[in-house]
Amino acid sequence: MSDAPLGPPPPPEGSGSGYPPPWTLPAPLGTYQQQGYGYVPGQRPNFAGFWIRFAALLIDSVVVGTVTQVLTTAGFAVSTGLGVVTWLLGFAGGVAYYAVLEGGPTGQTLGKRICTIRVVDAGTFQPGVGVGRGVGRYFARWLSAIPLGLGYFWMLWDENSQCWHDSLTDVVVVRA
Repeated sequence: MSDAPLGPPPPPEGSGSGYPPPWTLPAPLGTYQQQGYGYVPGQRPNFAGFWIRFAALLIDSVVVGTVTQVLTTAGFAVSTGLGVVTWLLGFAGGVAYYAVLEGGPTGQTLGKRICTIRVVDAGTFQPGVGVGRGVGRYFARWLSAIPLGLGYFWMLWDENSQCWHDSLTDVVVVRA
């Protein structure tokens, strides 16, 4: 056996510690980004702008609306008594679409994937915010829409480009 100490070799002379710092809690929003998703520590995140988010919303609306319409039409074709049931299934499908895909490991719905943007945690800048926050974000969108859509337009004035539903669920939308 050798007398070499266990662990990493000592740092080179005159280079400080020579090692990257161990994982620490992230700095305030906008001053730190986690490496691994195209982000660079110390630089401001590349937040998604209004128009690219609007395009992703349109694509997602077409996808969810088409599936909901097919389910609703099929339900009415089978029996008019199933109209409420098919509406509830369509609604649940919409909630599941956003909750699972935005809360999933990529943080992207189909529209966000096409537009190359993603939902990430505001503190760590990591995707995969969880299905619970995905559901919360879905319902918080209604709050953004109620006062004439002011919650959606809020991102134009917010320094982190967050809509109300982003702030309520502690997420940001960034370029992927």
